[in-house]
Amino acid sequence: AAYIRGEFVDLYTGRVYSAFDRLSHVREFPMDPTLPLMHAVDFNVDPNCSIVGFESNGTFYIWDEIVIEGGADTTMMCMEFNRRFGGMKNRIMVTGDSSGAARSTKAAVSDYHIIRENYRRMFLEQFLGVDVPRSNPRVPDRVNAMQAALRKGSIIVHPRCTNLIEDLARVAWKDGTRDIDKGNRKLSHLSDALGYWVARVAPIRSSSSRQRSRQFLEEVGKSRFSGVTL
Repeated sequence: AAYIRGEFVDLYTGRVYSAFDRLSHVREFPMDPTLPLMHAVDFNVDPNCSIVGFESNGTFYIWDEIVIEGGADTTMMCMEFNRRFGGMKNRIMVTGDSSGAARSTKAAVSDYHIIRENYRRMFLEQFLGVDVPRSNPRVPDRVNAMQAALRKGSIIVHPRCTNLIEDLARVAWKDGTRDIDKGNRKLSHLSDALGYWVARVAPIRSSSSRQRSRQFLEEVGKSRFSGVTL
């Protein structure tokens, strides 16, 4: 976007997240230590990308982004998350790309298994668990969930998340398709990570995913954090 005659003007065509507007969706906000932090992950290798935020009254607040260049693995991502958030009182949840639940040819265990083992050790009972669907939503469904949340003003991004802001402003469709253009290796991964979270909690097609996510939090909260409102 560019600032022309007192207004931000979109210079990119075919934007995936056309409802995103810097003036409406980017602002500072306080951290709420009573709410679980969601670590939403896209398992790209270089750069390794994820976002961290919390949900309050149906609004997704994106507090920080983690971008590690140079081929970082999942353990390195966990270490960076712990470096930034290890001293906070928030409980921790993880969601994201469901492909992370599958074993790869390079590892005997899945990425989410690695995250669970690291976060159980790092955060003890603060770690609530991993909430991912069996398979990823279709790209149009994920984008529609994001667009709906943006139109409602239900996504707020902290100004420190400069890469995510650029992502939301610049990610485009491939010409003549409804496939996201992945030609720029630095684009789309952070917005994908956010999209997995939004589509999990606030899907367009049905409320079942949102109900499952809510039930997961409630069940964990009752069994391990009795008396705490999630």
